Amino acid sequence: MRDKPPLSTFVLYFSQRSNDAVSMKIERAGTPAAVIPLGIAILHDVLPPHRRGSAIALVSPTLGVGGALGLPISALVADNLDWHPLFWIAAALTFVSLVLFAVFVPASSLGTAGRLDFVGIAGLTLGLVCALIAMSRGGQ
Repeated sequence: MRDKPPLSTFVLYFSQRSNDAVSMKIERAGTPAAVIPLGIAILHDVLPPHRRGSAIALVSPTLGVGGALGLPISALVADNLDWHPLFWIAAALTFVSLVLFAVFVPASSLGTAGRLDFVGIAGLTLGLVCALIAMSRGGQ
């Protein structure tokens, strides 16, 4: 359950154009869509069957709670400070999350080998590049 590296948050912090900020924020917004299912899969791997249901029920609402709390807190910070510190906060939270993950989440005991979906990787890359080009160059 690894968040995207905070590179996009650093790009956002130093960006001066709103197009850059919007495109990088959209790129970061896709993280929960990938992380929540991965977290649920890890719970399935590391917990005994009698604890899985309650653990998944505890993790699943985090996406909604994060969105519900994150937007008003972000608005409060942006109104009282600036929008740039929001991305330093996001980078710090990403770092803390990675450290906590490395310390507390055990390695999966299932030794199943996976395959890379090269066609899927190429399709996703092409789609994201096209979307980012359209967002950053759309007004020109």
